[in-house]
Amino acid sequence: KALKHTSKYKLRKKIIEKAGVIKRVSVANKNIRGFVYYQSYGCESSFAEKIINLTTTRSLIPEPLRIAHLIASGIIEGQSRGRA
Repeated sequence: KALKHTSKYKLRKKIIEKAGVIKRVSVANKNIRGFVYYQSYGCESSFAEKIINLTTTRSLIPEPLRIAHLIASGIIEGQSRGRA
């Protein structure tokens, strides 16, 4: 629903659909419980789910994705805003 409110909605939708089926994995670590939705390409779902479970340590956002967001935000904004 949120995607419909973005620019180039149809193009973005095609890109997401090309990435494959959206899957859901349950995450249950000592600090975190919930679900993560993901798309994978080039690896088995079981491997992707294992990586997601291993790297969701602070929130339901896997650490590699969280760190990439911090770095990209710092490059674009010139500093970290502490939001990820």
